[in-house]
Amino acid sequence: MALPAMWTVRDPSKIAETLLDVLVRMLRLDFAHVILRESVDGTAIERVRSAESTNVEPEVISRALGRWLKGEIPGQRAVVPNPVGNGSVSLAVFRIGVQDELARFIAASTRPDFPTNTEQLLLQVAMNQAAIGLQEARRLREQHLATAELERGVEERTTELATVNEKLQNEIFERVRTEELNGALAGRLIKSQEAERVRIARDLHDGVCQELACVVNDIDQLRALDSELSADTQETLDSLQQRIAGVSQSLRLLSHELHPSVLKFMGLRTALQSHCADFARQHIVQVRFYADHEVPVSPPVALALFRIAQEALQNIARHGNACNATVSLARDATHVSLKIADDGEGFDVAATRPNPGLGLLSMEERARMLQGTVVIHSEPGEGTTIEVRIPVAFEPSA
Repeated sequence: MALPAMWTVRDPSKIAETLLDVLVRMLRLDFAHVILRESVDGTAIERVRSAESTNVEPEVISRALGRWLKGEIPGQRAVVPNPVGNGSVSLAVFRIGVQDELARFIAASTRPDFPTNTEQLLLQVAMNQAAIGLQEARRLREQHLATAELERGVEERTTELATVNEKLQNEIFERVRTEELNGALAGRLIKSQEAERVRIARDLHDGVCQELACVVNDIDQLRALDSELSADTQETLDSLQQRIAGVSQSLRLLSHELHPSVLKFMGLRTALQSHCADFARQHIVQVRFYADHEVPVSPPVALALFRIAQEALQNIARHGNACNATVSLARDATHVSLKIADDGEGFDVAATRPNPGLGLLSMEERARMLQGTVVIHSEPGEGTTIEVRIPVAFEPSA
C-alpha cells in the first residue's frame, strides 16, 4: 500500500480531508476523526469520515471521545463504545506535529485486533506526512500574514507619505506663489521708485537749482545797485553766495544720483567711473574702478547694475569702515558681471539672512528681476565682496 504525498496540499482543511479519505478507505476503518488546533481564521477545524454512507457530525465524535481529543494519548489500544453504531470500537490515537501539536487524529475499527503492527506503522507514516503538510501550511500561513502585514504597512506608509508629499507640494506651491507675488510687488515698487527719482531729480534741477541761481543773481544785482555797502555786508553777501553755491552743488549731486543722466548718454562704464570718483571725493575711501573697455548693456541692465553699485558703495560708507574699495565691470559670452570689494569690517552673512537690510534686499531684487544673482562673501574683520551676474540673454541682440 502506498500513501499519496499529502504535504503537496497547502490548505489545512484539504490535508485533513485527504488524510481521512485515504485512511478510511485504505484501512477500512469504521470512522476516523481529526481536529486541527489552528486554521487560517484562527478557529479549530474538525472533520470526520465514516465507512457508512450516512454522514456523521464531528460534534458527535467530539462528545463521545473528548478525553482522547484533549488529553494524553493512550499508551495501548483503547476500546470504547461505538459512538456511530452498536458494540465497541478499538481506537488508535495520534498526535500530529513535528514539534508543536498541530492536530489530533483518531482512527476507529470494530475489529478487536485493530490496529495491527502494520496498521500502526502505516498510520504513523500517514501522520508524519500530514505533519509535514500542516507544518508547511502553517509556514505559508505565517508568511502570508507577514506579507499581508508588510503590504498593509507599506500601503499605510505610502498613504502617509502621499499625504505628506501633497502637503509639501501645497506648501511649495504657496511659497512659490508668495515669492512670485512678492517679487512682482517688489518689481513694481522699484519701477515706481525709479519714476519718482526721475521726477524728484527733474524738480530739483529745473526748480530748486534754478531758484537758487536766481537768488545768486539777485545778490549780484544788490551789489551793483548799492556800491557803498559796508565791508560787513559785503562779507555777509559773499558768505551767503558761497553757502548757496554749496547747497546748489549738493542738490546737483543729489539730482545726478537720483537720475544719472551720464548713464543714459555716456553708458554704464563712464557712469560707474564718474560715480566712483564722486564717492571717493565725498568719503574717506579710495575707490578704484576697473573695466577694460565699454561694456554694452541694455538700459534695464545698466540701471540695475548702477543702482547696485550705488547701494554697495553706500553700505561701505555707512557700515564698512573701509579705506579701500574696488569696482570691476566685465562681460563674457553669457553674463555681465559687477564686483564690488572693500577692506572694511565685514559681517556674518549667515546671521543676516533671516532679516537682511533693505539695501541687500534691493540689490538682490534688482538682479532677480533680470534673472541674475547676487553673491555676498564676507567674514567679520575680512572685508566684503559682492558679485553680481546677469545673463546676456536679457540684453538686446546686436
